[in-house]
Amino acid sequence: MTKRSHLFFIGLLIIIGIVMLIVVNPIGNFPLNDDWTYGASVKASMAAGSFKVPDASACAIFTQVMWGILFSKLFGFSYTILRLSTLMLAGIGLIALYLLAYEITQNKKLSFFAALLLLVNPFYFSLSNTFMTDVPGLSLSILSCLFFFKALSKSNSWYVILGTFFSVAAILTRQAAIIIPLAYSFAVLFTQKNSYKHWARIIIPPVFANVVLFLFMSWMKHANPLFETYQGSASMFTFLKDIPGLVFRIFIRAGNILCYCGFFLLPILLFVIPKVFMTLSLRHKKIVSICAIVFIPCIIRMWSALPTGNLLNSDGLGPRLLRDTYLLFVNVHPVSDAIIHLLVCLAMIGALLTVVGCSIVLVNTASAIKRRAHTTDNSRRVFLLVFLLGYCMLVFMPFSFFDRYTLPAFFIILLVVISAVPASSYDKTWYTPILFTSFIGLFSIFSTHDYLAWNRARWQALDYLTKDMHVSPLRIDGGYEYNGVTFGSGHLSTEGKSWWYVSDDEFMISFGPVDGCKIIKQFDYCNYLPLKEDCIYIVQRK
Repeated sequence: MTKRSHLFFIGLLIIIGIVMLIVVNPIGNFPLNDDWTYGASVKASMAAGSFKVPDASACAIFTQVMWGILFSKLFGFSYTILRLSTLMLAGIGLIALYLLAYEITQNKKLSFFAALLLLVNPFYFSLSNTFMTDVPGLSLSILSCLFFFKALSKSNSWYVILGTFFSVAAILTRQAAIIIPLAYSFAVLFTQKNSYKHWARIIIPPVFANVVLFLFMSWMKHANPLFETYQGSASMFTFLKDIPGLVFRIFIRAGNILCYCGFFLLPILLFVIPKVFMTLSLRHKKIVSICAIVFIPCIIRMWSALPTGNLLNSDGLGPRLLRDTYLLFVNVHPVSDAIIHLLVCLAMIGALLTVVGCSIVLVNTASAIKRRAHTTDNSRRVFLLVFLLGYCMLVFMPFSFFDRYTLPAFFIILLVVISAVPASSYDKTWYTPILFTSFIGLFSIFSTHDYLAWNRARWQALDYLTKDMHVSPLRIDGGYEYNGVTFGSGHLSTEGKSWWYVSDDEFMISFGPVDGCKIIKQFDYCNYLPLKEDCIYIVQRK
């Protein structure tokens, strides 16, 4: 019966995901966002018979490329196949999160709801329909956490080995996963009675992960001429030299993480955190309230700073990397101030509830450590809190920040929140939270559909230009993805042209009319949010 119940909820998740994908239609042999660089690595590696990074990348991407090669060997290389490979990992990540949430709550309904929140998260769902590294990195991280959680409750070395293996796989996709084995070590060190047999578990996972990353970086330095760009032009020490700048980034990005995560977690935060807060002792209520007050300034600062940019924008999901919208700021469809202010208010409420929820778990964990309560639940809370703090510190330091970087924090905070849910709440009705979740899900579906639809029309226009009109790609500004995949980052742009490797922009792809250009042809597509017929244009300089 237990297995059937698990299969029922996992099957329901898969069915919901498939229905969402049918509406979106992820098919299309074209790159999206930065995934042309990772697709180029897959293609180059298959041709060379060894791992190659022909273009610059800020991520390790080794696991990502190997996964892409596996699918390309089986089904042939195309961006559709690469997209399907990501969708496969996204599904695995959802199942792993369900099982991970069940490890914490021992409740199937709440575990299903937690996995559903990740499925409908706009960043998770939209990135699942690309070959970007965010979802593969997160899915592997979830698998790693699942096995490390099992290792904390059961004295089985195989769980430690599997947790370490998947953490290394995640690290070789996105380096921020380096925090995971460290979080496990802290959980063992501070919450379990130490003995000699535990020291191996404390030391080996983080040391092994760091050694693998160091060796990989060293190998890349000698094997890849683009290593300096790949590695990043600024080291951690460079970031730390600019203390005022670092403090400012912490202030701004803490608000970003709290508001984005708070908004997408509102369905559970609104119905759980106030009740949990009322069960605290007076002393703990005061401590939690002080923590909330400390974060209020960075939350208020977000009133005029949201959305941050990259994936989420006034037109929905996905960056519109065409010259007219992205650089000339024309043919943009701004959302009314009233709607933006309403959404930001909800995000700020969610941010405050997120601080309260995390503070409750922090206070309860600190109290348990003080009492030397060596419980599995407390070990897991230490793991999650160290993971959250470590990941945030990694995000705070670099100069660049995108809204999609909040996705791992969303996953960790989700687990922190459900770890605070009292058992008495498990059997309560979840209809209202699920209704709220459905609105987020509809936005994710329709916006992701629109993102792929206009890109599909864009590439139809580019095919018409190059195949029917026989226009040289050197005369085309087809947007970041087109010029990137056609020329690569080694191709320098002509002065005054778009920065994405454009020699001449006699012909441009646009969302509408552009001053000084005449319209050659338009390509229609159906937009779902809002529901209307829209167009992509080929324009030519007069």
